[in-house]
Amino acid sequence: MSNNKNRKLSANDLPQNIPDYKNSDCAKDKLIAKWLTEWINTEKAAGRIKSGDLLPSKNVIADFLGVSSGTVENAIRYVEDEGLIGSKQRVGTFISECSDIKKQTSKREIAISKIKKYISEHSTGNIMPTVKNMSKQTETAPTTIRLAYNYFISKNFLGYSKNEKNKTVLKILQLPEEQAGKTEENNSLVEKITADLTKYLKSNIKKGDRIPSRNKLSSIFRVSIKTIHDSIKILEARGILLSRRGKYGTILIKNPEEETILQTCNEYSIFAKSKIAAQYRWEKTEKQLKSLIKEYYEPGSKLPSMESLAKNFDVSTNTIRQALKNLSDDGWVEFSRGRYGGTFVINIPETGEQNIYEWIALAQNQKTQK
Repeated sequence: MSNNKNRKLSANDLPQNIPDYKNSDCAKDKLIAKWLTEWINTEKAAGRIKSGDLLPSKNVIADFLGVSSGTVENAIRYVEDEGLIGSKQRVGTFISECSDIKKQTSKREIAISKIKKYISEHSTGNIMPTVKNMSKQTETAPTTIRLAYNYFISKNFLGYSKNEKNKTVLKILQLPEEQAGKTEENNSLVEKITADLTKYLKSNIKKGDRIPSRNKLSSIFRVSIKTIHDSIKILEARGILLSRRGKYGTILIKNPEEETILQTCNEYSIFAKSKIAAQYRWEKTEKQLKSLIKEYYEPGSKLPSMESLAKNFDVSTNTIRQALKNLSDDGWVEFSRGRYGGTFVINIPETGEQNIYEWIALAQNQKTQK
């Protein structure tokens, strides 16, 4: 799909009937997802938009609707789950061939099912695991768990409160009722494509060879690049594939039915997996931030900007963002938007590490004195 074949839609092409957030019990991202779905179906049927047309950017849609780009991103994920749109790196979000795209059970719905089971097996008043811990227990991405938790909060099954240590925790308020005769779907598109990709590798790729690009595999299996990426990560965890940055690509290191793994040569082994390298940076920065908060901050204090933290820790803003997100999942900090928003400390981490970062404390004191 080349850029010159894609018509870029603008905010003027969007419907003017903006969702009524105030008078609806539905979450904003769900309302926007429904709004986008109805618009895409109507405009495609009328011939005013077609497959391959690019949606306006998330920021443009967010400004048009008066919501955050994160809310729009969540809504777009819902619509993508329905097979109406797809995403391509450095291109954007485009209208899909709905009749040709495989649909999937939403990852959020699967996470909701797993969390619902967890809640049903416990009592009201019990404290829920943090997003990070529930992510590990259910083998689900933290972002998906966070969305599922928000669903149960909106339904008043879960709610925030303070424990005896004055730490913010998520508690079970009421147990969800079991719906008789309703079976839960636990097989997502990622799992189905993983099985299809395994068969493809067995028939077409030799051990030690590089597999086709994610873009090409996306065309072969008629799914989004994100779905292919998630399937490859599963096969990496099973020791079948090995991904390296740059020209090395993703290599088949073990045939699906074999026990032996290809002994990778030095040109592959000297590179850490991107996920491991990123995890190391996040966890290292997370520990440093914990020590910083314990040493210099109190509940209610505002942390420096992500840009300032990134500069002084000598890491990227994405690393700082992920580290702060981890701290948020564990209940140490929270984010606030708007003119007076930022990252605020809500609990003091319990850590024995004594790392001193006077530059941030001084900067914060100077800003407070002003």
